[in-house]
Amino acid sequence: MNDLQIIEGKNLDALAGILGASTNTGGGDAGRMPELKINSQVEDDEGNILPRGEFYIKGMDQKVFSPTVKFRPLSHHYQWLHYDPEQNKLVNKTRMVASFREEARDIRGGIKCGKPSYKAMQDMPQEEREKYKDITLFRQVRGLVSYTGKTLSGEEVKIENQPVILMLKGSNYGAFEDDYIKTLTRGQNIFDYYVELSTEKHKNGSVTWYTFVYGKKDGPVAIDQATYDTMVHIADMISTENKKVDDAYFNAAREDALDASAYNALGDSLDDDFDDVA
Repeated sequence: MNDLQIIEGKNLDALAGILGASTNTGGGDAGRMPELKINSQVEDDEGNILPRGEFYIKGMDQKVFSPTVKFRPLSHHYQWLHYDPEQNKLVNKTRMVASFREEARDIRGGIKCGKPSYKAMQDMPQEEREKYKDITLFRQVRGLVSYTGKTLSGEEVKIENQPVILMLKGSNYGAFEDDYIKTLTRGQNIFDYYVELSTEKHKNGSVTWYTFVYGKKDGPVAIDQATYDTMVHIADMISTENKKVDDAYFNAAREDALDASAYNALGDSLDDDFDDVA
């Protein structure tokens, strides 16, 4: 019996639901892992020339660059993050949700950090939309990346099934769904395949940026024990983070309710005082 047959079944189905990995569901430290990123910088702080448009993993001891990588998605979630540039810190965040049907509670007792829906935003004047510019919706994809790349010194390094997170926003937000998830058939999970990732260069005047390109899929592939253990770890991370957010949400909501009660009580008292004067 192979690894896929050993692990598949109700336990794997339940795990897929937590991970937001199933096509049946419709789907900050953010349970943070090292992040797979595309380098867009010309040089680093030490003046070393960097390979633009190549992948590297942020959060590891050394940067290893490659124009293409092999990636196996294991989980898929959405999260709203509110970063205050004046305070230079994250001031609010939501729980990670696998579907927009879930309630995206935030740590301040609100929903989606207070950001209106996309449709509502489109109907607003630009001045009104500016109020929400620091609240960003991220598509978070966690998985395993493998590639053979080079360091800045030219040393060849092999990366094998390294757990990473993709924090996708803006021009990188939609492609994972359009070019990967929508290529799966109903009943498949996002972790059933490896996908080849490359990059595409974009230029608008003096601004240059790069986007993820989702290429050829390889699979279906088995769930071996190491992969399953990583999936369980990711699920535990997400559950722990969401519990913290939920606790903060309900505490904030409780405080708001107490403040409202105190305000109403004060209002009643003032009304009584004015009645006495009259």
